[in-house]
This record gives sequence, structure tokens and C-alpha cells, in this order.
Amino acid sequence: MRRFLNKGNEKFARFTKTKYFVDKTAFLNKRLELDDSEKFVCNSRPRRFGKSVTADMLVAYFSKGADSKSLFEPLACVKDALFLESLNQYDTIFVDIQAQYTEAYKKRAAPNEYIEQNNLKELRAEYPQLITGQETLAESLAKIYYETGNQFVVIFDEWDYPIRELGKDRREREEYKEHMCVRAVSKRC
Repeated sequence: MRRFLNKGNEKFARFTKTKYFVDKTAFLNKRLELDDSEKFVCNSRPRRFGKSVTADMLVAYFSKGADSKSLFEPLACVKDALFLESLNQYDTIFVDIQAQYTEAYKKRAAPNEYIEQNNLKELRAEYPQLITGQETLAESLAKIYYETGNQFVVIFDEWDYPIRELGKDRREREEYKEHMCVRAVSKRC
């Protein structure tokens, strides 16, 4: 089972069946209306206000690894032409930063490199003819885009974990801000 690339819609599907589900799928229509200059969206709310559910919804909607038409059918989102043509059409990378930092620490690995290497491993498996193993994650995404035209949606859940939980003097915190945040924004795919 994939951990990062083109995950399925199981988490969001399960949540839609709980008594706590509030349909916020109209957010997808608003997101689709944004132009290319508004590619980067930060879904920031207080803790326990549904950021992870929103991330799972975005994965279910964008990911090529899911067939979500029937899942979204009864929900509040407007199923117009733009909605239907974008449904499950993108390579989607989902990273739960807190979970990956926790795993990296258990393995005594540098968290940022751990996340990058695990994502690269899945990209090499999906695109073996393009990714040789010498590229960085940003270079790999760019290479895939330029060779195939495939666009990526990248979703970070618990993106604020290193900033929120690691002390200001922690090297990993500064590396995260530099490595993950700055690089991700500077390399547009």
C-alpha cells in the first residue's frame, strides 16, 4: 500500500459515514476557481477544527489512486464540468508531517531527508523510466511534469508540527522551514 503517492479515498469515505461529518465539499468548488497565481493554499484553522478531514477530502478528490465519483455524488459540492474534469485526475502526494517526523525519530533518521527519500522511492516505482535515483524530490517532480505533463497536487497535513512542537533552537525546525517550505514554493511543477 502506498503511503504518499496517489492514496485512495478510504479515510474520507469512512469519515463521511460518521455522526460528526459536516459537509464542507463546497470548498472544492472554491479551490477549483483559483487561477494559477493562487496555486498554494494554506488551510489554517485552530486545532480540532477539521484540517485533517479537509486534507483527506482533497486526497479523495484529486488523487489518481481513487475512484471518488460515487463518494462525492450525494455531497454539497457542485458537480459542474470543471469539478468532473478534475476529479481523480492528478498525481497526488500526501504527507502527514507529524507522523513522518515521529517515524523518522524512531529510526534515528533526519526527518526532512526521511520524508524526501520515502517520497522519491514511490516516485521511482511509479515512474521508473524517468526517475533514476540521483534526483532530488523537486527535480523528480519537475522532470515528471516536463516529460509527461502530469501535474502534482501536494497536500501536507500537520504541516505546522515542527514549528509548533520543536523548540526554537532545534536544528530540525530550522531545516524544515528552509528545506520543506522554501523549496516547495520555489520549485513549481
